Amino acid sequence: MRIAIIGGHGKVAMLTVPLLVEAGHEVTSVIRNPDHEDEVAATGAHVIVADVEHRSGPELVDILQGHDVVIWSAGAGGGNPARTYSVDRDAAIRAMNATVAADVPRFIMVSYYGAGFDHGYSEKSSFYAYAQAKAAADDYLRGTGLHWTILGPSTLTDKPGSGKIDASGTKPKGKVSRANVAAVIAATVEHPEHVRARTLEFHDGHQPIEEVITSGPVAPEEPDHDLSRDLIPAAHEHLQVPPADEPHPMVPEPDEDATGETGHRSAATSSADDQPSGGPVPAEPVDFYEATTALPHWRLLNRTLYQHVDCGDFEKALEFVRRVGELAEAAGHHPDIDIRWSRVRLALTTHEIGDISKRDVQLGQQINAVGAELGCTWTTDGIGTFELAIDAMDIPAVRPFWAAVLGYDLDKVAARSWKDDEIVDPARFNPTIWFQQMDNQRRQRNRIHVDFFVPADEAKTRIEHAVAAGGKVISDAHAPTFWVLADPEKNEVCVCTWQGRG
Repeated sequence: MRIAIIGGHGKVAMLTVPLLVEAGHEVTSVIRNPDHEDEVAATGAHVIVADVEHRSGPELVDILQGHDVVIWSAGAGGGNPARTYSVDRDAAIRAMNATVAADVPRFIMVSYYGAGFDHGYSEKSSFYAYAQAKAAADDYLRGTGLHWTILGPSTLTDKPGSGKIDASGTKPKGKVSRANVAAVIAATVEHPEHVRARTLEFHDGHQPIEEVITSGPVAPEEPDHDLSRDLIPAAHEHLQVPPADEPHPMVPEPDEDATGETGHRSAATSSADDQPSGGPVPAEPVDFYEATTALPHWRLLNRTLYQHVDCGDFEKALEFVRRVGELAEAAGHHPDIDIRWSRVRLALTTHEIGDISKRDVQLGQQINAVGAELGCTWTTDGIGTFELAIDAMDIPAVRPFWAAVLGYDLDKVAARSWKDDEIVDPARFNPTIWFQQMDNQRRQRNRIHVDFFVPADEAKTRIEHAVAAGGKVISDAHAPTFWVLADPEKNEVCVCTWQGRG
């Protein structure tokens, strides 16, 4: 296998590479500091000098293409919260998305024992930024279509490796040698069928590492990773960043080189009812990538953020909606809300600009906090929205007919629409209809097709299912913005994502 390890000059990585090379793998070590190139090359790795904190998503794609596994073993090393978020969260997420875009199926994350949003550290703790960053990165990884494994070693030591660990979870956090962590990584690489979608926390113990790894359930052999969230730059400016502090001794790798590492329109109207708040949060468009990073439980579909929340029962769902309503009133910014017994669907966008803005990001984060407090869960099941596209030679002549037959007042339609080639339901219950300008009438193809917007990380799965059900991909020339599919009778649908839409 070809393996890329990000953070190649870290102590764990330097111990891991020789194990992988000895097993016959080809290893690429990504490091930040060119002064360490010879030292890292001596481990048997091919070295790429690239500071992943400042590399763009496409640049990371170029680095990762052609590999079979990506291992994240980088870290900022603590001390500076802003940089901790930049490396341990934002750069890690960028690397995950680059892994998907490069068509690499596996991603192994080196995290820490006890990682998660329930870490228990206060904002005053020097460990808080690291704990938050790792929790966000781990959570994001679990939401991708990658074959992921998260490794959570205890506090690291430089003791010799014993080849044995304790991953039972029955003992309090302890210590683990870096050599044992390296051996766990190597064993994880060798046994993909036992570590897929698995979080493994461990410290030094008495059970052979190989035995621990292979004790996991066997996953299906066929990979099913699909297009995930696209290449995301840093977004820590949208989150609260505590003051800088000294490095915390529990940060796993405080090494100086820890970072070393068919026609289709492109815009659509919004669907939520937003009122200008007049407050400090501006109604300015926010970068799609940044918004997706800052809101891990939301999915972006055509300039609107969607979330499905399962509250367990109707009473708690009502309480969730009530709390969200209070937040919306306080912000002067209102999502669309649909409640169905225990399930709540929310849609966020800023109507006055026809796009998502910092208001949506801020309110979305507050909504996430309410959901977590109430013990709700998040799901992407069923997230999607569609539009009807009609090919027309004379749009001004055709558009009033459709407004009339749907019972829409054209003046109200105009107030809701951002383009004169569309019709938007003033009440926002029915899908948008838009008109595609044609130069010649089509006589052999249908002239009405559906545009169905899906979460970017589900697009390929939807397409695969549609083809298995008898459909055909007519064109992927504009992927991942949209794919054109047809049913067995040549009725067409465009499967669309937000990607590639400026």
